[in-house]
Amino acid sequence: MSKHLFPPALLILVTILFYNCSRTPCMNASLSFGLISFSDQESDTIILRRYEKGSNFSTLKDSFLLDMGFTRTNDTLDLAYTTSIGLITSQYDYELYFPGAIKLYRLSAIEEEAGEIRHAFWNNVKVGCVNKITSFTINNLVSYPPWYNYFYLSK
Repeated sequence: MSKHLFPPALLILVTILFYNCSRTPCMNASLSFGLISFSDQESDTIILRRYEKGSNFSTLKDSFLLDMGFTRTNDTLDLAYTTSIGLITSQYDYELYFPGAIKLYRLSAIEEEAGEIRHAFWNNVKVGCVNKITSFTINNLVSYPPWYNYFYLSK
């Protein structure tokens, strides 16, 4: 009698194995930004403060001096390089302070669309995907990134 149970049990085990191994969650999204109407001097120092999400900017977690470089096209500065990538995510609220411009931007309510990638169970190559930021607020105004996880701050 156990010979008759073996093939169905094996089929169920293989099905579970194929199902569980064929999906991988995407990485958390990270926002990057460009600047509009900022001078080079106003954009050379950027301080990022990270707050507990939903704390109305009252529970400071930590702060960073961002290391970023921009390329200029007329009045627009686009991100050229950064060693600070991955700091603006949906897990916190943030303040971006530009001491040279005396400008403060508060980013909150960052919403992220969680995705997953499907792949064959025998494919052990770690080809990933990144979630998409769908909306956030800047100084209490709802914003939608015009490009994939990238937005602009206007002076």
